[in-house]
Amino acid sequence: GKKADVFDLGGEVVSNGLPSFARAEQLCLNAAALFQNLQDESMHLAATERKNQALERKLHAQELSTARVVVVQPSGEFAPQRTDKFRRTMPYETAAQAISDAGTFGKTSTYHTKSEILEGSTVYLRAGQHELEETLYLHRSVILSAEDDATAEDCSLIIKKRSLMICDAKLCKIFKLNLRQLQGDGAEDYWTGGLFVAKVEDGAMELQDCLIHSQRGTGIVATVNGSVLLKHCNIFDCGHYGIGADGANAFVDVRDCSIEACKFEDFDERNGGKVVGVEGRD
Repeated sequence: GKKADVFDLGGEVVSNGLPSFARAEQLCLNAAALFQNLQDESMHLAATERKNQALERKLHAQELSTARVVVVQPSGEFAPQRTDKFRRTMPYETAAQAISDAGTFGKTSTYHTKSEILEGSTVYLRAGQHELEETLYLHRSVILSAEDDATAEDCSLIIKKRSLMICDAKLCKIFKLNLRQLQGDGAEDYWTGGLFVAKVEDGAMELQDCLIHSQRGTGIVATVNGSVLLKHCNIFDCGHYGIGADGANAFVDVRDCSIEACKFEDFDERNGGKVVGVEGRD
């Protein structure tokens, strides 16, 4: 599929590019030394510049190999130097920084050369737990996904005491992630400022093959003009509702999902909000 092919580009930079760039660096280093011995300054400078370019590409590939999170743009330099302004692959150490750069601000905040990030870029999370301290605000279309070989059981995005994410982007997509909201007081309902995993206020979100759990609130919420599509997801053990829709244009479409063991009802509709596709609905 197209989504998987995108991340293969990052893998190829590591598996094929890393040894190639290391060889190129050594060859250019040898050439620079040779031209220096020949007292050919212009060729010595040219070889040194090529060596530095190969080194930068090698370092980028090394960082990709160890990064916990990688942002992949739809286009850009395939095997970039860290100084390139338009890099197709960008390594990060934390999910919070990567998702905020791609989904909130649209600019890189790493120590590499600063650059814009295209809307529709994909944030790939390596298997393991990725813990957030602050709620994510997704103002730009972005894709969040576990790495290709991982499933939702392998890759968790977790926040404690706060809601996980709020979306008002045109379209955000989330694939194969275990989305968990833990702790918090849980005193308020979702329509009065209570906790949740994800809320779409204006715009759209699609979640597929995800696990969704809010210990102290509601799983998925659509309000105002928000639209949510859930496919093959499991919403479970939420402290309030599984799904909530509040507002005449709030809409949640549930397809082949399970909702189980939530403290209140599986779903809640108010002020004209609509939830469709829930199993067992009249």
